[in-house]
Amino acid sequence: MKIILFCFVLLFLLSSGGQAQKQYSFIRLGNEDGLVNNQVNCIYKDHQGFIWIGTVAGLSRYDGVSFVNFKHNTADSSSIDDNYIINIQEDFKHNLWLETSQGYEVYDVREERFYSDPNEYLEKDTSIINIDRVYCDNHQQIWLKDYNKEYYQLLDSATYELRSVFPDYSETGSYLVDFKHANGYLYCLFGNGTLECYDDSDIQLIFSDDYLDDKMEADSLNAELFIDAENDVWFYGNNLGTHHYNALTQQWSYYSMTSNKTQLTSNIIRRIVQDDKGLIWVGTDHGGIDIINKYSGEIQTIYHQPDNDKSVAQNSITDLYIDDNNIVWVGSYKNGFSYYHESIHKFPHFRHLWSDPHSIPFSDINCFVEDDKGNLWIGANGGGLIYFDRHNNRFTQYLHDKNDPYSLSGNVIVSLFIDVKGDVWAGTYAAGLNRFDGKKFTRYQCEIDGGRGLTNNNIWSIIEDNKQNLWVGTLGGGIVTYDRQTDQFKPLPNNGTIEPPGPFINQIFKLSDGNMFIATANGVAFYNVEEQRFKYHPTINRTEPFDLGNKAVNAVYEDTRGFLWIATREGLIMLDSQTDYIKHFTDNDGLPEDIINCIEEDEYQAIWISKSTGLSQIVVNKLVTNEYEFHIYDFTKEDGLQGNEFNPNASYKTSDNELIFGGANGFNLFKSKDIKYPNVLPKVVFTDLQVYNKTVVPGQKVHGRPLLNQSISLTDEVVLKHSMNVFSISFTALNFFIADKIRYQYRLHGFNEQWLPLEPAQKQVTYTNLNAGDYVFQVKASKADGSWNSQYSELRIEVLPPLYATTWAFLLYSLIILLAMIYYRYSMLRKERLKFEMEQEKLLINRNREMDEMKLKFLTNVSHEFRTPLTLILTPLHKLMNQATDKSNRKLLEVIDRNARQLLELVNQLLDFRKLELHGLKYNPSYGNIVAFLQEVSTNFEEAFTKKRISFTFTHDVDQFMLNFDRDKLQKVLMNLLSNALKFTPENGSVELSLQIDTNEELVYISVKDNGIGIKPSDMDKIFVRFFQSEHNKKLGLSGSGIGLNLAREMVQLHNGTIHVESKEGKGATFKVVLPVTREDGKLEETAVEVGVDDQEQPELHIDMKGKASILLVEDNHDFRTFMKETLEDRFNIYEAADGQAGIEMVHKVIPDLIISDVMMPRVDGLELCQNLRKDIRTSHIPIILLTARTADEDKIKGLEIGADDYITKPFNMDLLVLRLNKLLEKRSKMQKQFQKNVEIQPSEVQITSMDEKLISKAVAVVETNIAESSFSVEDLSKELGMSRVYLYKKLVSITGKSPIEFIRIIRLKRGAQLLQKSQMNISEIAYEVGFNSPRYFSKYFKEEYGMLPTAYMKSFNKEDNA
Repeated sequence: MKIILFCFVLLFLLSSGGQAQKQYSFIRLGNEDGLVNNQVNCIYKDHQGFIWIGTVAGLSRYDGVSFVNFKHNTADSSSIDDNYIINIQEDFKHNLWLETSQGYEVYDVREERFYSDPNEYLEKDTSIINIDRVYCDNHQQIWLKDYNKEYYQLLDSATYELRSVFPDYSETGSYLVDFKHANGYLYCLFGNGTLECYDDSDIQLIFSDDYLDDKMEADSLNAELFIDAENDVWFYGNNLGTHHYNALTQQWSYYSMTSNKTQLTSNIIRRIVQDDKGLIWVGTDHGGIDIINKYSGEIQTIYHQPDNDKSVAQNSITDLYIDDNNIVWVGSYKNGFSYYHESIHKFPHFRHLWSDPHSIPFSDINCFVEDDKGNLWIGANGGGLIYFDRHNNRFTQYLHDKNDPYSLSGNVIVSLFIDVKGDVWAGTYAAGLNRFDGKKFTRYQCEIDGGRGLTNNNIWSIIEDNKQNLWVGTLGGGIVTYDRQTDQFKPLPNNGTIEPPGPFINQIFKLSDGNMFIATANGVAFYNVEEQRFKYHPTINRTEPFDLGNKAVNAVYEDTRGFLWIATREGLIMLDSQTDYIKHFTDNDGLPEDIINCIEEDEYQAIWISKSTGLSQIVVNKLVTNEYEFHIYDFTKEDGLQGNEFNPNASYKTSDNELIFGGANGFNLFKSKDIKYPNVLPKVVFTDLQVYNKTVVPGQKVHGRPLLNQSISLTDEVVLKHSMNVFSISFTALNFFIADKIRYQYRLHGFNEQWLPLEPAQKQVTYTNLNAGDYVFQVKASKADGSWNSQYSELRIEVLPPLYATTWAFLLYSLIILLAMIYYRYSMLRKERLKFEMEQEKLLINRNREMDEMKLKFLTNVSHEFRTPLTLILTPLHKLMNQATDKSNRKLLEVIDRNARQLLELVNQLLDFRKLELHGLKYNPSYGNIVAFLQEVSTNFEEAFTKKRISFTFTHDVDQFMLNFDRDKLQKVLMNLLSNALKFTPENGSVELSLQIDTNEELVYISVKDNGIGIKPSDMDKIFVRFFQSEHNKKLGLSGSGIGLNLAREMVQLHNGTIHVESKEGKGATFKVVLPVTREDGKLEETAVEVGVDDQEQPELHIDMKGKASILLVEDNHDFRTFMKETLEDRFNIYEAADGQAGIEMVHKVIPDLIISDVMMPRVDGLELCQNLRKDIRTSHIPIILLTARTADEDKIKGLEIGADDYITKPFNMDLLVLRLNKLLEKRSKMQKQFQKNVEIQPSEVQITSMDEKLISKAVAVVETNIAESSFSVEDLSKELGMSRVYLYKKLVSITGKSPIEFIRIIRLKRGAQLLQKSQMNISEIAYEVGFNSPRYFSKYFKEEYGMLPTAYMKSFNKEDNA
């Protein structure tokens, strides 16, 4: 079986030996890319896929994008102990064994720490084993060699015990130089040159060879073995080349710089490896890399080329390493490292290199053509014409020589063609056309001898039709054809009506039917060779050109399917001429609208296009009619292209199905089947975890707790505190095949379920403020060809809830809630008990309050009732006092009057207190002289103080001081204070009322001072408390009601003032009232002061009445109503009603001239009576006077607002009442007279109530509307107004003093007077116009109204006009 395999491999390698040397293109990396140092000693790839590079200055880990460097840190005991790394190996725990200049160290990849003592890592006593060397075999088992042992010992991975597995062959008597494990065998090389091979399963000796006995030399300690895939042994390291042991033939061969067949570039060999093709790579010192075909003996050397950035990094090779993806890693002595794989730089690249004399002489390439030998003619952009002998790998260059007329006409070649005779036609830019027959160039230029018909020297396209006629497309001169017989060019004939798009021809392409497809700067055209005419369509007669969007077309192409492809300056267009299907490729298809330069088709019908951003391969699949599927694959400079931009016309397909594309940096020549993608799924690993932008390492505590127990790359789950709400995860795909083309997508299960794309350079995702819960972060990568890997890496993330949301917290909350419920239950029961007790107490309080309210209400009602008897006492009393002539009788009457007044004051005080309890007192200020006011109040007490022989004085600083104050309430305050002073001051005492003004503080000080009994200190803070009565005063018989001072304080506080007392028991008391000064701008307001029972002067009555007026008395008190009737019946006709309801009924019966009503009555009170009468149009005109025991201002205001004409409080002066009755009746009489004077056709200006005004206005309007109707009567007017004739009569008489018939007649006469003044009508016409049946009646009534006949009235106005 081995022999068959050997023959097959030999046949393959021998067959490939005759081909041109393969190009090896590398990617370089060094210190400028992040490598710790450019002197590389060793390279290794671990099980995760990281590349580890050992240098003389530290260790680097490479992930395909970036480096992580490890260096010795004296402050960190877990850092690497020695920076000089010689070798890297990996054990069964996937930890790394590092051989340094100081010995061995172990890097624990999980804990991310270094063990400087391997025994500590192995948990071995250093006294047991003295480690000389360490070897990790292919199974990652650890072999240790003791200084005192000849062979390596195997470390048991389970027990960590060392086992000696090799038999002790003491006859070697030499030290062990190298130890290798390969293909199931263990190889031992001893210092004496003995080579032993053992079976690794049972450690049985397979063979022993001593060929190397005399080959070890003095430097044998550096000697090494390499065992290839065929078990061949390669010995090197003695600086004398390499010895090769063939396992099949068991023969040795030798390779060196001086060997006969295969010669190396250097005898100093640093490393030997074998690639996946079976080729042996030999890394040498200063000799680059020799690649040996061990079967054919052929050798190819890879050198560093200073002007080629894709060459190996340096010729001094320090290490070679081939990983599991067959990538060859090459370490250099001073220039970092480089790596190679045929799938990285996929496209062979030919360009000029000054370091390679065999390279193409010029790099900027414009066009290609292939001869019958398979060699290439290449047109350079300034480098002339180049012939590429591919079999000999040799380039020949032809240049313009100004002294040689048979040389090229110019060095800028833009088009090439080989005709049927084998002549090479070369079109130039600005130098015409050249024909090369193998010996000399024949020039065709339009400036010389007419150019033999050539129309332009810019030759952009050359082609031959099926009749072997040569077509030449020029840039500015259109298309010409070449006549071989005459050696002349002729214009292209056009027998059709369609003109060519323009003279600027970019390409002429011959279609499969022999016709031409032409690309121009102004679109495309088709030319039928047989019919010799231009067309818009290749097969049918189309009248309009295709809509190409951008008309500048660089190239056209017909593929083997018959599809037409058009390359424009703004994208690619595909046309199916059979169906007229047009496809414009856009970004949505994966093909940007870039500049498209050239189009070619490979042997698999895939379309290749060169553009301004690289190459693209388009795979076309037809689904159904006019529906196609396109798969587009893009390639860039990173794939090995000469550049991302390609030149127009610079493409070609050879006879061997090779595709060529050229640009400014050379050309790429390839077969599409050789373009291989690595069959490697990019593995994504996590490289970093950051919390608040700080990297977290294993074992590091963050906010008091360790986050990572091992490296993030090996971690499956991370638990974060809720406070760690800003964290980042870094990752990378361990793929070294053009890492820049790899794209990433990520998602976080539990947060977002959709895959989200990342920017190409972004390899980190940050999350902030995640809610507590379990998440799974997943990330996947794409392959280099753009397809996505279905596998992804994931990291489980648990975000712990905050302390207040943990399970223990919720248990605590539950306990708290349970305790709260228990406490709530207890509290509710306790609350209910307290509530019950409070309700009982409240019921008791309410019951007591209701009792107090009932008492107070009873007293208030009684007080109200007192006012009516007091009125019946005081009013007749005043009459008796006026009539009394006997002094003794008058004195008795005065005593009665004084006590009645005192009783009235007590009633008023009780009413004020009741009002304070219910609604509070209202402040009604007026602007007045406080000095005059105090003088007026004090005057009322002078007689009382005199009778008690008390000295009373009123002192004041000024004679006049104006401010705002409530006269009524301040009067009650002073009356109360002066009354108390009178009461508590004994005979021969003194009382002083004083007024002081503080102009700075804007305050008024009023004090009442006496020298009476004073106030006990214990009572000082209680005297202003409601219902307080001093026990001391009770004993003295001086106790009051306990209301006065409390009411006085409330009234002072309404003024925003204060009241306080100063007293010494037995020496009197001083009450001080302090009021703030507030003023009004402008004139003093005149305040209407009611005339009460104290008025001294009574006005005389002047009532001029033809007859008695009728008055309705509405009063529920029979005695008071009788008294009023008897008093008023001499002057008026009196009607009576016992309550408000009876009063309303009586009003409608008698229509009185005036109504006097009490307010407080059963059934309907006085206010409701007034409101009802004012709403009724029939009674709204009647004046109403309200009599009431309610003295509050708000009660007066309410009564007046409802519509009362006056509001008089009980008790009152009867003469004052009679005066007001006469004034109201007199006012009504004046209103009637005013109406009689002012009635016009327009609404009257008489001042009446709004209801009456509406009535009169409506009545006037109705009469005016029917003024010409002589039959319009009082009945008609009453119907229009909605009133009975009787009510209308009473209403009009009450308001106007005129009956309805007089009202109608006056309006007719007023209209007649107007017509007499202004119209040209005669008197008869006017009489009939205003509704009179006869001019005689009109003249009669006109004379009664105006005092003259109509004729005289008309003449008087005519005289005034003439004057």
